[in-house]
Amino acid sequence: MDAVELTPLLTNWRNQAGPLHHRLATAVASLIDAQLLRPGDRLPSERILARRLAISRTTAAAAYDHLRQRGALNSVRGSGTTVTGKRTTRHNPATATLAANPFIGNPNTRGPNDYIDLSVCRFDPPDIITDALANASEILLPIIGNGHPTAGLPALRDELSQTITAMGLPTLPTQLLITTGSQQALALIASELERNDRVIIEDPTYFGAIHAYFDRRAKLIPLPLDQLEQATTIATREHRIDLIHITSAVHNPTGRQLDHSAGQRLVELASHCGATLVDDQTLRYLADEPRPFLAAHDASADIITIGSFSKILWSALRVGWLRAPAPTITRLCARKAALDLATPALDQALVLHCLPHLDALAAHRRHQLAHSRTHARALLAEQLPQWHDESHDHGPFLWIRTDLDDTDALLHAATHAGVGVTAGPTLTPTDRWNTHVRLAITAPDDALDLAIERLARATGNG
Repeated sequence: MDAVELTPLLTNWRNQAGPLHHRLATAVASLIDAQLLRPGDRLPSERILARRLAISRTTAAAAYDHLRQRGALNSVRGSGTTVTGKRTTRHNPATATLAANPFIGNPNTRGPNDYIDLSVCRFDPPDIITDALANASEILLPIIGNGHPTAGLPALRDELSQTITAMGLPTLPTQLLITTGSQQALALIASELERNDRVIIEDPTYFGAIHAYFDRRAKLIPLPLDQLEQATTIATREHRIDLIHITSAVHNPTGRQLDHSAGQRLVELASHCGATLVDDQTLRYLADEPRPFLAAHDASADIITIGSFSKILWSALRVGWLRAPAPTITRLCARKAALDLATPALDQALVLHCLPHLDALAAHRRHQLAHSRTHARALLAEQLPQWHDESHDHGPFLWIRTDLDDTDALLHAATHAGVGVTAGPTLTPTDRWNTHVRLAITAPDDALDLAIERLARATGNG
């Protein structure tokens, strides 16, 4: 493993207590204990790690030395530093790799009691959800019945296939797998990869995608969003491409949408390479005019489309879907059965109940986000005018270029000031976005007011 792969997994290590080198050592030790660094894995040199993390080489060397003394690492001149495989004695799960995922742990333990978390988007349920839950015995239980098929409730697969067909992508129920959120869809897709399989992935992109592919030890090949035309060149240079992951509808974190011609070229490239093309449509409903599904370009292509209902209906409703050729669905369904047997039937019944109203619910959600986006941008322009919003007018996030050389110190100060943000390095397999942060805009206006005020104070501008 080199520094390009290791550093995105260490984004929140600075927020822990103790000397800097102890924090870094504890974070690396947690990666080992979580088996995300494995025996024999080669770590980046002290010099490279220091440069990637914007710390002194002395700090990196002290962290490695601490781990060597505990038997977690071994260094041989000329061969570098590797993981020994011995378990460390001070495992702290709060700093394990996926602790960079803001859904893990309680953020209030890291800051004031009125901590405002802008690192993730959270949507409250609409009335149709709360009413259905209040009358579950009449509305939901008849939908569920007694079964829990792994592929999903038949009625939901049938209705969803008709919905997707009406969106311009002819789909049969046998081409759909209902998943426990879009993250499970990503994990199922990644589960078919072998170690060192080559995956072209946008840079920046959603941290869940990065983690899913990292977990399979895939080689991530970053494709900068402003250089999509370089995809063919990258594929030629790599000689072999196994998977291409693209967010064609409402990109996370920037909100951009893929134009039609670029989508067509990516479909052709995947076909030419013999690669699976993953069309991530998780945030599709948050665009006023979403782009066509990439699979609509070529019905026979090896294209997997993924989607989610959590951003429209309710963040706590963990229901996603995966659309692919029927043989692919059969394989992935077997893999899902080994994980959780089936997506919770109650959640699926709620989605099925809401499906006829999805367009209206999505329009209301977009209206809310448009207001919040305008409000948040005005706050930033007033209180942090030296920051630049580089996001498009879609989705639940602002993608901000700060005036800082590196955002690590900002994250630490912001946490203690009572506001959470997502660091740019969390969203990339490279070190390209050290100056950027992602801000979720789903909080109420008064919470956004206070959060931006705290960010301004954390940078010394408040």
